[in-house]
This record gives sequence, C-alpha cells and structure tokens, in this order.
Amino acid sequence: MSADWRESSWVVEFVEIDRLQEKMLKIPHLSEVVINEKLQNKVEPETPKEMREIFPMSKRNPQMPITLESGKKAVVGHAKSSESLKVTHENLGFTVRPKTNWRYLVFPDLGIGDANPLPLEFLRQGMERRVPVIAQDLESALEVAINKELGGN
Repeated sequence: MSADWRESSWVVEFVEIDRLQEKMLKIPHLSEVVINEKLQNKVEPETPKEMREIFPMSKRNPQMPITLESGKKAVVGHAKSSESLKVTHENLGFTVRPKTNWRYLVFPDLGIGDANPLPLEFLRQGMERRVPVIAQDLESALEVAINKELGGN
C-alpha cells in the first residue's frame, strides 16, 4: 500500500495476486473480461458503501456546509451518510476518490493542515478492509469462468 499526499490517492496491492494470476493464466482470453465485469457489477458499487462505514462523524454537526462548484453555499448530509465517494473504472481496476463537494476529506485523512495534526487514514483503512473481499470476489468469478470454459467442478 502506498500513497502520495499530493495526489491524495492510495494504491492497493493484492497479496493474493499469485492466486489470481494463476487462475487468469488458465483462461487468458477471458480473464480480463471476467475481472472487469466483476469489478463493474459488484465490487465498484459496494466499495464506497463499505469505505464510508468507518468515516469519522462529528456528533455536534451531522450536516455539513459546503461550497458548490457554482460558488453557492449549501448544507448537505455528512460524508458518511451521503454519496461522497466517486468510483472511476479502469481496465482491471478502479479508483475511489471523494466527489468534488467532499474534497475536504483528504485533509483529515492525510493529516494536512493545523486542525489535523495526525492522519486518520480512514480512506486507506476502508479500502484495506475491502481487499480480501475483492480478491475473493475476483477469484470466485475466475473459478466460475474456468469451470464453464474448461469443464470441471
């Protein structure tokens, strides 16, 4: 796992990559399609929800004042209970980042600024919690495709 605070993103590396690679080699012509479908249809929609579960939330103010892209002020629900994360699909992967109105999340997450002396790392921790589930989902999808293509169990 690595991070560059200037980009405010985390790169998650699968420890289970060897098992996935082994399965991918059994169906090289299908593995990319299988993985991308599983990511788009199951993993990507579920990941932001799971990550938001561990967002810190102030008991004082469950509503957050924000400035919209248009410059207008608005009061919205807290990042934990809102659709505050955006998923961008990539080939054999995806990126999760705060949506425009929720960009402030990187400051407490990475410990940037006077009000955030220590990084809370809730975005990284949320993704780390998902890694075993994602790996299992991808492995299962590949196993189904292998059985369908090559026969077997």
